[in-house]
Amino acid sequence: MPPKALGPLALRKAASEGDGAAQYTIALRYLEGKGTERDLKKASEWLDRAARTGLAPAQYRLAAMYERGVGVEKDTNKAQGWYTAAAERGNVKAMHNLAVSVSGRDGSAPDYTLAAKWYGEAAARGLPDSQFNLGILAEHGLGMTKNLSQAYQWFALAAAQGDPEASKRREVIRVQLAPEMLAQAEAAAAAWTAKPARARSQSGGPEPGLGRTSTGQEGHHLGQPRPDGSQQARLRCRRAGRNGRSADPHRDQDVPRAQRSRPDRRRIPAAGGSARAPVQLAN
Repeated sequence: MPPKALGPLALRKAASEGDGAAQYTIALRYLEGKGTERDLKKASEWLDRAARTGLAPAQYRLAAMYERGVGVEKDTNKAQGWYTAAAERGNVKAMHNLAVSVSGRDGSAPDYTLAAKWYGEAAARGLPDSQFNLGILAEHGLGMTKNLSQAYQWFALAAAQGDPEASKRREVIRVQLAPEMLAQAEAAAAAWTAKPARARSQSGGPEPGLGRTSTGQEGHHLGQPRPDGSQQARLRCRRAGRNGRSADPHRDQDVPRAQRSRPDRRRIPAAGGSARAPVQLAN
């Protein structure tokens, strides 16, 4: 049973008896140092227990720890497995990170068809970086049929959430569309509404403010060459939000910024974008 400092007996007893939400709460208290010293290894152990009950937020956070080797030995296969489990249960940021993980990161062979599927799921639920990435895939015909009208729509939707790079890409596409196609794309963007995200799949915990996260860190770019050898649009990797201010509707409000797990906002920039350094989980 977890120590007394981590919470009331009912919570600790539930966690020891296999309640996923209670286990997730204990994990977060170790992760945040709430009632105890911060212990990433113990946090990962309790996240693993909670994840195995099918709790999507625990699966998402555990995946992030495996991806970065925080509290556990780095294991990209386990990270992708847990991202998949969380994404299939409706966790929006896991959908996005899963798409990134199959998009040719670290020199691996990209699976743009699978990436398009999961960027599409997250984009449909309003995540602006997935909308941006899906626009790039549609613009270049990666993992899907090339469709400039769809690209315009996704860039427009991301731009509407305050994304300046999406706004630039939208204008690049605008001049390539015939007037009637542009009108249709603008109408589709104006009429678009986000699919609802399952609240428990984003937060999962019995207490408010313990489930969703956001940061303002910068990430890195990953790219693949065009068939003709020139550089195509590349994966834009950026944490959710700038300077702690996120357009992401699935963010935490109450977890201290330096102690949050950090979901990646990973992007595909226009050709010629500069590289950014990888971001590590805060210690």
